[in-house]
Amino acid sequence: MVNVKLHGNLSLKIFRSIDSIDKNEWDLGIEKDDFYMRYDFLDITEKSVLNVHSYYYIMIFDKSNKIANVVLFSLKLDLLNMVSNSAKNVISRIRKIWNNSFYINMLFCGLPVSVVDNSIRIFDRKYTKDIMYSIDRIVKKIIKDEKIKITFFKDFNDNELEWVKCIENKSYKLISGLPSNDFTVKWNSFDEYVKCLRGKYRNSLRKVLEKRNNLEIRVLENDTAVFDDCFYNLYEQVNGASEFQLEKLSIDFFKKTLDSKSFSTKLITIEKDNILLGHISIIELEDKFVPLFIGIEKTLNKKYDTYFNLVYKILEVAMQEKKKIVKCGQTADFFKRKIGCMPINVWWYIYITSPLIRPFTEKIFSKLFPPIADYKFEIFEK
Repeated sequence: MVNVKLHGNLSLKIFRSIDSIDKNEWDLGIEKDDFYMRYDFLDITEKSVLNVHSYYYIMIFDKSNKIANVVLFSLKLDLLNMVSNSAKNVISRIRKIWNNSFYINMLFCGLPVSVVDNSIRIFDRKYTKDIMYSIDRIVKKIIKDEKIKITFFKDFNDNELEWVKCIENKSYKLISGLPSNDFTVKWNSFDEYVKCLRGKYRNSLRKVLEKRNNLEIRVLENDTAVFDDCFYNLYEQVNGASEFQLEKLSIDFFKKTLDSKSFSTKLITIEKDNILLGHISIIELEDKFVPLFIGIEKTLNKKYDTYFNLVYKILEVAMQEKKKIVKCGQTADFFKRKIGCMPINVWWYIYITSPLIRPFTEKIFSKLFPPIADYKFEIFEK
């Protein structure tokens, strides 16, 4: 138990396992579509993310009135998974001499999966500063107990910075995260979308779609979807090739997400002659699609344009089902901008425990993720 005197007259309940929490009490105040922070999704993540050391589920109260939910987690991060490929080679050579180098105890105020959403829910904004300062006190106690070297508050958008920036008074440094991408659905059908594209973008898309003729693309609902070792292998191919790896998910994450009765899901698959080429799982909300993690047979991706065909199929199904937004996530910015996505700033706060190395380390992490690239595309006909 973390014993902390909170800011002002607030009190807290803090739990180290989701199993110890009353589901109804935790979900109180959390909107239905805010599935990342609801009990059922947190239950799945705790039991299927492989590299987390500790969880802290926090509810903050003013008397009997719950005013905030917060999720923290800690892990020993392998810096090999957080640097560019050229830096990976340097670290690998150093580890031949010092085996345990470049592992760092880190604490995150955030979710243990890369879903581009923060883990602070404030139910009454008049308490914002008191809540943020209280979270800081909890974090500083955990830093001491777990010998944490670096702490991140992760995944805030531009609007959310207005209320979270008060922690800058507590030696937290603002840095840019990996930008995200949103696709706004403005068309009644995929054919209508294609016709609105300017010539070179339309021709490029059609070349990709021509490869569909020899592929089997299926859209499975959560009551018919299956996820076996073959599917998981393709996820591991993508995850293993990623330059920036935070979490490692077990196969149970995908099975439990697709089996969940708490939210609707789809699984899009692409096959060729009964060989699985790629897949992506989607959580379906009332007005949006939220694609989660993708799997690709890397050796055949270029031949069949598997990744591009998966993305275009997501957009096609979203238009068929009259969704308003597709959350296209991070990475592949250049391609996503060329299909009509709008970039979204993502911000992190970093706290370096040691004041001696704080300026130097902050400078390194401030360059970890590039800002939104200034691509200039005129994609659609005027």
